[in-house]
Amino acid sequence: MGRSVSWGEACDLVEAALDDTGTELFAAVAGWRFPMSMPDLLLVTSAYGKEAHRVMPFDPEGQVTPEETQAAHDELLTEIQFST
Repeated sequence: MGRSVSWGEACDLVEAALDDTGTELFAAVAGWRFPMSMPDLLLVTSAYGKEAHRVMPFDPEGQVTPEETQAAHDELLTEIQFST
């Protein structure tokens, strides 16, 4: 029989799963066909080069709209801080 966890621990576990490309939860939320770890993604990319899209769990073309790209760029610009 499984053990119960606190609400806080459950939230931490869900957040960790959402940050891990190798979990079913991340794949489902991101719309991937299957989960794939970051090391596997890098290995496939280096092994297949421009043909990597054929075995990736997602379609690298057309997943992000220009508006989403601009919003991400704007968000990064607001977060980058230089200090002296």
